[in-house]
Amino acid sequence: LETRIGGWEVELATPTGTLARAGASMGALSVSRGAAVACDAGRFVAVGAEPELTSRFRGREVLDAGGGLAIPGLVDSHTHPVFLGTREGEFEQRIGGRSYVEIAAAGGGIRSSLEGVRGSTEHLLLAALLPRLDRFLQLGTTTIEAKTGYGLTVADELKGLDVIAAANQAHAVELVATCLGAHDVPPEFNGRPDDWIEIVCEELWPAAATKAAFADVF
Repeated sequence: LETRIGGWEVELATPTGTLARAGASMGALSVSRGAAVACDAGRFVAVGAEPELTSRFRGREVLDAGGGLAIPGLVDSHTHPVFLGTREGEFEQRIGGRSYVEIAAAGGGIRSSLEGVRGSTEHLLLAALLPRLDRFLQLGTTTIEAKTGYGLTVADELKGLDVIAAANQAHAVELVATCLGAHDVPPEFNGRPDDWIEIVCEELWPAAATKAAFADVF
């Protein structure tokens, strides 16, 4: 990675340490000016000052990022990317003071997203997901945890996991699949949530075991 164009240097910013951070410490960064990065076979092999790296390595390809900021790929650890239809109106209600429980009781929330997933094919859901992944990548996110949870039937939750798997093969963003069949009680199980939990435990999770890395409960 060449680091200079028209006199402009690259800044390299990265978190410090190896442990998770919280609160104000999440803003602690190491920032280097005039930096360069050497990559080989998809892996970083060296990071340091431009003169040092250009003397050590002769690049097969040189990317001049002068005037730019180089950062590690961002990881979004909680997404629900498989859906059709959006709920911007609920955001307006939330900032207007309505609680999540009130919105759900009026027909909003998780259940309002069921129809889009249940009534759509894998092909249609995948076609909607891929542009979202383009946007993730444009904003620097290279890995996401991708939760299901908008199907709330065994078949539709598995369909969501298959869409996530297909997107993983088709896109540069890495998706780590989570089965969230216990996202809410489906309307068909109103008044008998234990029956749905039994289906999740006895039917959905065993079927999802080869499709998802994690299971989640909300």
